[in-house]
Amino acid sequence: MNDGTSGKRSAIKRLLVPLLILAFSAVIFVVLVNNQPTLKTTVKEPVPVAVRALDINLAPMQLSVSSEGNVQPSVETKLV
Repeated sequence: MNDGTSGKRSAIKRLLVPLLILAFSAVIFVVLVNNQPTLKTTVKEPVPVAVRALDINLAPMQLSVSSEGNVQPSVETKLV
């Protein structure tokens, strides 16, 4: 008796519910995109880097290196 009309109504509901969900999601998306907070751009001044400097004096210095075996340098240089 009412099988034909109830079948059409359930088919309409099955089609209408996903469409309503998509439409509602689209509305929420548009609202969120249009209400984005504006970012404040600021220029941050660079922080100076702390460097420790020492005064040096030129003087002859003897260095000793302890090792085992014979070592031959690949390059010899005279330091002034």
